[in-house]
Amino acid sequence: MTAVSDPLLTLRRILADQAGDGVPELRLAVQRVIDGAEPSLDAALGLKPAAGQRSWKTTSALEERDRLIREIATTIFPERSIREMAEEIAKGLEKFRSGSDWRRSRNQDTCPYPQGLKANFWRILKIFDRNLSAARVRAVLARELGLFVSQPMPDDSLNDQ
Repeated sequence: MTAVSDPLLTLRRILADQAGDGVPELRLAVQRVIDGAEPSLDAALGLKPAAGQRSWKTTSALEERDRLIREIATTIFPERSIREMAEEIAKGLEKFRSGSDWRRSRNQDTCPYPQGLKANFWRILKIFDRNLSAARVRAVLARELGLFVSQPMPDDSLNDQ
């Protein structure tokens, strides 16, 4: 067994005691990866996105990025308008990304900041290492409030590989 399959063996043991919808398929998928018949759980479960769709990994990463943006807005800038929050967040993220704090910590696996604005900026950049426009941040905040964004916007995230 390779080191990569050790977590899969643990998962197989966990799934052995479980019942419910989808569990037999998941058990089989795990076994196929352990046996070498499939290169990954994504492949074994048929999770490859259709053309033009994002992968579940990208979707999950974008959801986490958006959650962090909303957290910054509500905890750091609660009294500001959406436009002001978006501009401050985009400007702060750009400043953090171009500064020494990010350059020093970008290769770390865990966030060196316990909490606060730097911690959230660090986590956002670990998801997608790029600046976000104020318009993108505003769209994230507006979507959370159920507001309509009048013009379509390209996403600032990385393309799926």
